[in-house]
Amino acid sequence: MLAFHLHVTVNYDVFLTLLSMLASVISSFITFISRCLKTFIGIRLRLAAFL
Repeated sequence: MLAFHLHVTVNYDVFLTLLSMLASVISSFITFISRCLKTFIGIRLRLAAFL
């Protein structure tokens, strides 16, 4: 795979990349907090399942 060179430039949008990382961290945090609580209320369970 190291010998394969694709002659196309790849550009990353820093803002979009950081926004995507932030969204994943926030959703993981919400899921973790909802899992750590002793009781699973219906809305928390739905939120954790959705995320």
